[in-house]
Amino acid sequence: FAIRRATAASMGEKDALLPWVPSRAASWCRIFLLEVAIFSTWLILHLVNLVLIVLQYAWRCLQNCPRPTSLKSEVVIVGASFGGLAVQRELAGRRDINVTLVDFKDYFEYTPGILRCFVDPGYLSSITCRLPQRRNKLIVGEVVEASPKSVGIRQADGSRRDIGFDYLVLACGSTYQEPIKPVITESTLEQRQMSWARASERLRKASRVIVVGAGAVGVELVGEILTHYPAKNVTIVDMATAILPGFGPKCIEHAMCWLRRMGAELRLGEAIQDIGIDSITLKNGEVLVADVVYKCIGVMPNTSMVRGAPEFAAALGFRDSLNVNDHLQVGSCKHVFCVGDMMSHSSRELKLGHTAELNGHLVAHNILASAKGGAMWKYPDGVVGAAMTPKLYALSLGRYDASLGFNWLVVNGFIAAFVKWLLEWTKVAAAEEQPVGVLFWVVGDAISLFLGRVMLKQ
Repeated sequence: FAIRRATAASMGEKDALLPWVPSRAASWCRIFLLEVAIFSTWLILHLVNLVLIVLQYAWRCLQNCPRPTSLKSEVVIVGASFGGLAVQRELAGRRDINVTLVDFKDYFEYTPGILRCFVDPGYLSSITCRLPQRRNKLIVGEVVEASPKSVGIRQADGSRRDIGFDYLVLACGSTYQEPIKPVITESTLEQRQMSWARASERLRKASRVIVVGAGAVGVELVGEILTHYPAKNVTIVDMATAILPGFGPKCIEHAMCWLRRMGAELRLGEAIQDIGIDSITLKNGEVLVADVVYKCIGVMPNTSMVRGAPEFAAALGFRDSLNVNDHLQVGSCKHVFCVGDMMSHSSRELKLGHTAELNGHLVAHNILASAKGGAMWKYPDGVVGAAMTPKLYALSLGRYDASLGFNWLVVNGFIAAFVKWLLEWTKVAAAEEQPVGVLFWVVGDAISLFLGRVMLKQ
């Protein structure tokens, strides 16, 4: 830990000087081993990245010879998170495609790691990067309207801009409670950092905390709080009678043991009537009071921009998500695709960053196939090679513990925490178009899909 803090300080990272106190969450031995493993891997990844940058530069020089130009297809991608950036990485830079990336913010944020910012706001710099624009055009603005012909964008100065396309990819994700997901007023990293500084200070002053929701977000948030502030009184309240619905039994058992060891109070099977700023009221009339209440429920597809177009409105389904066919096309619009949290597909797969990227890979292939008159893939068979996508998850229990799941296989503890960090670091690097991150995920996706088909079947 001391090595990482010293390294972070030398690099000017803000979180290097934050106070830290060991807790019951992990032994000194585990902390030391994990921090050494992370630092060593971080150093190796940076060295490999430098080598790959040199090789990439040499390859570009060889490709700079003149070639005949052809008419390019215009692809607009609305939303620059996991699914949208997966499409961007595969299509941007091609000689037959022009890619325009549109998002209301100018940065990528690794959402699965964002909860650590409640206890360490400086951690934001570790899980964010500027959006790519070397191989594609980037427009920063709020998409207020989308139709099968164009998208309307409200720019920072309030003016409206409409852009047309040959193909449209809707990847707007979902909405959630602030500050867990960025909002329109946080279009820059500086604004986002200020929001997290306020949220962290509010938590620091609280002695009693209530977390509404015992799903992955609620449990991970409690994990971060009790690892950093083991003396705080934390209560989880949920109508469900068990934590982590949809997760494997070994993961649930490990998380339950961790929560009990750390002293979290679980109020499961409790119907909630009202959720306030500093209290919640149960349907039995009981009022639970706290210094701060976190609402970790209520994820909704972000489809407000498409509701005004009749062609898209007709495709709205459960919770106003966009229904797509097996090619991930929206309704009768064969040139409009939708990926990630904002769409519904008959596979009913879990909404994860991993599955959003699989959506993106298939859409990128289908756009190229459509432009060239080739055969389109069907989801998920075309990209996965099987009738179901692998069930992959990494559940954090603070900085030093986690649960890693791959279909029926579950790994808990130190190794899972290390893998969670590795996935996080390489994913941000891939979003930044760093060669080591892109290569890691090309190889990693191929291996995981192979294992899911052959050795670790659901």
